Amino acid sequence: MAEPAARIAVLGAGSWGTAFGKLLCDAGSRVTVLARRPEIATQLCEHRNEAYLPGVTLPDRLTGTCEPEEALADAQVVVLAVPAQRLRENLVGWASLIDKRATVVSLIKGIEVGTDRRMSEVVAELTALRGAELIGAGLPAHPIAGDEVALGALLAGFASASTGIAIHHATCQTLVRGVGTPHAETNAVLLPHFAALMAERAPAQLGAFARALGSAEPDPAAAAGLVAALTALTGRTRLSELGVSDDQLPPVADAVVHHPLYGNTPEPPSEGELLGLLRAAL
Repeated sequence: MAEPAARIAVLGAGSWGTAFGKLLCDAGSRVTVLARRPEIATQLCEHRNEAYLPGVTLPDRLTGTCEPEEALADAQVVVLAVPAQRLRENLVGWASLIDKRATVVSLIKGIEVGTDRRMSEVVAELTALRGAELIGAGLPAHPIAGDEVALGALLAGFASASTGIAIHHATCQTLVRGVGTPHAETNAVLLPHFAALMAERAPAQLGAFARALGSAEPDPAAAAGLVAALTALTGRTRLSELGVSDDQLPPVADAVVHHPLYGNTPEPPSEGELLGLLRAAL
């Protein structure tokens, strides 16, 4: 018996999105294209798009809608095909509608005005924030919302792999490998301290992070406290509880400032500032 056709949502009804939707249908998939304008959605249901792909008859397997909920219902694959300058606002609105098992593909090219970010970077940023939302809501739940936390961790991992990692991970790596502390607990203990460190260096990003974790306002100074409340759930809040002693910290700080990931940090702290952070976490 043949497998059922894949259900695909193409978000964006311009020439690129419509043409890609046609190719997917030609390959055997069922496609719903999300249009911004009602008249375009109507034309798509009539198997045409005269505004963006004039003279082309679209397959019977392709339909259109103006409702994101309808387009994304049961979609196994989600294709992003909106203009570059509309990706951020749209993806924020669509995030909760995308099935956690769906594969997301971006066709978008260009640079975001105001941030100079590539589209892959915008996707990674919003993915990280969605991961933070899921973890921030799921960990304190009783019982823990395991599926949401696991998905949040997966999204955070994707974002880290896409954008690269910096001083927090470099420091944790150094402690784990050099001192022998447990990996997860080391990350948890240090994360609030690095969130506080980065609040002045990257206020917009830390403000968005705080908002994702439940802050009423995008306040970068609130991020460290919100992270601390979550990481305290591990039961370990000090490096000393992981077996670290003060005399081990100076060589750790020296190793971190020579770590290849150290330079990825905005305004990297001096070795002395880093040593002070580690002692505050002790």
